Amino acid sequence: MDYAASYLKRQEHSLDKWYVFMNENLRQNFQELTYEEGLTPFFGAEDWNDWTPDQRKKLFQRFCQFNAEALMAFEQCFMYASVQPATLIQDETERKAFFHFVREEFLHTKAFRCYLRAEKAFNFPQDSVFIHRCHRLKNNFAWILKREPFAIIIPGAKSEAYSLFYSKLLERVYKTKTNSFTELNTLHSKDEVFHVQFDYNFVDSLVKNWSLWRQWRFIFYSFLMILNIQFIVILGFMNILKEVAPEKGFFKRTYTMMRFFRWTLWHFVPYQQTRTNLQATYKQRKHFMYLLFRLGSL
Repeated sequence: MDYAASYLKRQEHSLDKWYVFMNENLRQNFQELTYEEGLTPFFGAEDWNDWTPDQRKKLFQRFCQFNAEALMAFEQCFMYASVQPATLIQDETERKAFFHFVREEFLHTKAFRCYLRAEKAFNFPQDSVFIHRCHRLKNNFAWILKREPFAIIIPGAKSEAYSLFYSKLLERVYKTKTNSFTELNTLHSKDEVFHVQFDYNFVDSLVKNWSLWRQWRFIFYSFLMILNIQFIVILGFMNILKEVAPEKGFFKRTYTMMRFFRWTLWHFVPYQQTRTNLQATYKQRKHFMYLLFRLGSL
């Protein structure tokens, strides 16, 4: 497979930077995350001034933490789901590329976890936003992926594309004010820029051999995966608001969470860019998955 050979050539030394980051950068040159209101939820909203400086800072910290935990969760799902697909790959080059892809995802997860533990403001894993709290939904992910391992591909590609735009925003906001969070996301984006295209090519190579029933099975479980991800986001945002604004009652907190959800979908620049990018990319795919691609890019 040409795409697999190209991927292996470009990513031949991709693992080295993660060992340097975890063993040297985090331990010897760790730099704490500093507050930036441009990365804070509700920035620019009408009620922005209703949030106290302490609440804004906490919103900023927990939202950054949420992004890190979400990326880590997606990559853990991919590793869990990778066992069965590995047995189906017949081409030797494609198999090598797939296993290299999995090793990169493993190191991504390990690096994000190391960073979260190092950032004192997060107090991770004790104050996890969702990855150590939403156990039932994580079990739902496992149930879905056990029955359809490829259900992670659409939301996974979306997560990878989002991480690219999120890292660009961090670099633009912090500029020369370096910190370990920005460094981590920049390193992550260097792999993900190749992962997104690998996902598209890999699923295309599989779909062309599937029966109509197999295709609809994939659509069904992928839709369940997308639905569960929405619940994870909602519960994660609710957990953030419980800590940031404990004085709000359940109904007021739920209303604020819905506004939080809407702000992320329609006003947070990386998500806007992700949606535009994916819709343009998916529209070019002529096979049955176009409808699912549209659902996955909402």
